[in-house]
Amino acid sequence: MSSQEQKSSQKLAKEPTTETTAMRAVETNLDIRAQESVGKTQGQIVRKRFRQNTGAVVSLIILLLIFLLSITSIGVGPIPGWWRYNYNDMHPIINGAAPNAQHWFGQDATGRDLFAMTMRGIQNTFLVVVLITGIAGFLGVLFGGLAGYYRGWVEAVIMRFTDMIIIIPLMLLTAVLGKLAGSYFTGVWNTVMFGVVVGLLFWSSLARLVRAEFLTLREREFVDAARLAGASDMRIIFKHILPNAIGVVTVSISLMMSSAILTETGLSYLGFGIKAPDWSLGSLISANQSAFATRPWLFWFPGLFILAISLAINFVGDGLRDAFDPRQKKFNPKKAKERTAHSAENGLGIDGSQQASVQVSPWQEQAKSQPASKSSS
Repeated sequence: MSSQEQKSSQKLAKEPTTETTAMRAVETNLDIRAQESVGKTQGQIVRKRFRQNTGAVVSLIILLLIFLLSITSIGVGPIPGWWRYNYNDMHPIINGAAPNAQHWFGQDATGRDLFAMTMRGIQNTFLVVVLITGIAGFLGVLFGGLAGYYRGWVEAVIMRFTDMIIIIPLMLLTAVLGKLAGSYFTGVWNTVMFGVVVGLLFWSSLARLVRAEFLTLREREFVDAARLAGASDMRIIFKHILPNAIGVVTVSISLMMSSAILTETGLSYLGFGIKAPDWSLGSLISANQSAFATRPWLFWFPGLFILAISLAINFVGDGLRDAFDPRQKKFNPKKAKERTAHSAENGLGIDGSQQASVQVSPWQEQAKSQPASKSSS
């Protein structure tokens, strides 16, 4: 073998392929993230990873600002706010009911302040979302956990009931039950009962996810150890299995919130949700749909808040998913290749460690030092 061929083979051995670069980058990335998690609790790890997600943090801040704006502007119950108008009081129409200095969002046809009505709609939206996700989350974890832990006839009964709930059209069933609940209650109790009824029908998808997680966790060694130590079934479920499934539950509930907002908005728009004299963002759009061509601002502000709240909750849910599952971190092959090439030039590994030098045999050193002899004819 000539010295030129030897140099080419050594160069090829030093240069990693794209596939090797990708595999090394992923392995190193996981190792670095594992080293960062040493000595920290799960809550500290999740909070650190969540704070690194700029979109999720900004969305959470937007949600908090919208909530604080709705609470402080018109107040809650007997506690007054800083906004001078009430969401049900009628006032003289100013500037053709268009937005102005006194009525920031304008007025409806009867002179009611749209800003106060929108803030009331945001309050009711948050109340309904909390009720729906709270009830659905509790039922989903309860039924899914029991089905995944006990198996057998318990799992068969619960999952067949879950399948029955799933196949029924959710919008149709919640519209009928919400209409019945709304006919017996008024005011804030109408909103509360609407949230309770929808929450009782919203848990089926979460139950299936929790069941699948419990089926995996119940076979782990720490569950067998707790069972051998004499722990009861309830202690094993709530002290050992559920804390390890909290990531799936949290992410599912956060994404359920966005679906709950759209469900409440759609049902209120159709007249099956929150009704006057109370308001929601969907009922505001429904009540003013005849004025779309003449007074479009009556749709702009409720619609923008629906869009902002839904998108913010989705971004927060994505951030929680990435925080609970480090494998969701995106891999950039271009940056990985550049990092590997830079490390190879400086004699470093992909993680910054010193690479082992290439071993050269004595006969290779001798071949390098001696000039190549001419071949005989």
